[in-house]
Amino acid sequence: MNTTALSFAAKRYQRDIIDRLLQVQDIMIPKFCFKGCSKLVDIVLPSTVTGIKEGSFQDCTSLENVTLAANTIEIEKFAFYN
Repeated sequence: MNTTALSFAAKRYQRDIIDRLLQVQDIMIPKFCFKGCSKLVDIVLPSTVTGIKEGSFQDCTSLENVTLAANTIEIEKFAFYN
């Protein structure tokens, strides 16, 4: 999975690209991928996402709801900090 592409799309809030990239099997959301994405309010992580790295959603000040799949087995420290 191209984590650089996911981070790039996240910073520009390109929802269609993010949705396509999240369909890759066994993906870990990379460190600080969505950091500071103030437009992010709700996120539903599909079953393809098995983990969330440190600070992935840090400083997403508008984030209100996160839905995780049952197979999300690893959430690193400070993944949702602030």
